[in-house]
Amino acid sequence: MAQTCKNWCVMDLAGLSENQFKEVVMGFSNVGKEVGMNISKQKEDVLRITGTMRQAEDMAGSIEEKIKQAIKHFDGDGKKMELMLIIFPFKAGFLYDKIKQLGDMKYSITTQCCLKTVLYKGDSLNKQVVGNICLKINAKLGGINHILAPKSKPAVLKRPVMVMGADVSHPAPESRGLKPSIAAIVASVEPKAANYEVEIRIQDGGQNEEVIQDMKNSH
Repeated sequence: MAQTCKNWCVMDLAGLSENQFKEVVMGFSNVGKEVGMNISKQKEDVLRITGTMRQAEDMAGSIEEKIKQAIKHFDGDGKKMELMLIIFPFKAGFLYDKIKQLGDMKYSITTQCCLKTVLYKGDSLNKQVVGNICLKINAKLGGINHILAPKSKPAVLKRPVMVMGADVSHPAPESRGLKPSIAAIVASVEPKAANYEVEIRIQDGGQNEEVIQDMKNSH
């Protein structure tokens, strides 16, 4: 099940030329079609916001201001931004974490980060990489990329059933007692068992137990 992405933003922190920006928009639209997605390439549907890594790193609120600017742009036209594609010139762990925290927890927007050096192969857009990114975007927007073929479907999926998974990740030994453990639970929400909801919690990491505390109250 492929999704549609009509209103989206490219946050360019990699200094793309105008031609490269247009190539990225056309590339995601065209390659998206090949995987079943409908990603708009219309000028009025795609916002470009530019900046530099130095600016983003030196000014703590710079990234958030750019996100707010994008949201306001679409809200002003009575639209909702469905995706923000962020292009980095190089890996930036701190900025990546900040963008994900703002997108996932504060503004509830779908974000996808990528590196210009990976996006491009020489002077040309790497369509294979774009295709892989499109699949990630499709899943983030609620689409389904892969399902089991009927002949491979186990008997348990031939009737209504919820597939669940759970795990606990512990801090390194030297951080025991200083950092918490992280518990996560996922559960399928449709008959193909391809879409999942997730709940993540922190819990006392002192014991390093493979036990999820208060499991019965997970939602």
